[in-house]
Amino acid sequence: MHVLPDLEFVEKKYKDKPFTVVGVHSAKFDNEKDLEAIRNAVLRYNITHPVVNDGDMYLWRELGVNSWPTFVLIGPNGKVLAQISGEGHRKDLDDVVGAALEFYEEKKLLRKDPLPLSLEKDKDNRLLTSPLKFPGKLAIDVKNNRLFISDSNHNRIVSIFVPFFQVSTNRA
Repeated sequence: MHVLPDLEFVEKKYKDKPFTVVGVHSAKFDNEKDLEAIRNAVLRYNITHPVVNDGDMYLWRELGVNSWPTFVLIGPNGKVLAQISGEGHRKDLDDVVGAALEFYEEKKLLRKDPLPLSLEKDKDNRLLTSPLKFPGKLAIDVKNNRLFISDSNHNRIVSIFVPFFQVSTNRA
């Protein structure tokens, strides 16, 4: 998750180029293989690139990855061009992507038509219709009849006036 800003940087910088980021989630623990948990993380962190669930670590082994996170740049011929492990490598990633695009554009080996993408954020009706996206914590101001909600994916605090504010609990 710490490298998401770096991925977002290269995604935005090269958005008009034949370049696509594909995240590969290789689980460290069994509970991290759950598809719904991965899907929710993609939505919660507003990840705008495709993410593959590599629950059995197939791609991890095939690509020779041995640490989290690892960036793998694959060329248009399917061969690995570069592999960068660890955090804090935005410039390295940018340099490698830029050089690869320049090289393959010169050789005329890049496709110009964009890849068709179907992202989770565009398919989840709850997120499309809800005024809140991943509400987090609540705070109550009983004196002024206000409820404050942390609306995480909108990066805001929502203040709601509740005229007859009463708190009740239903216990089974």
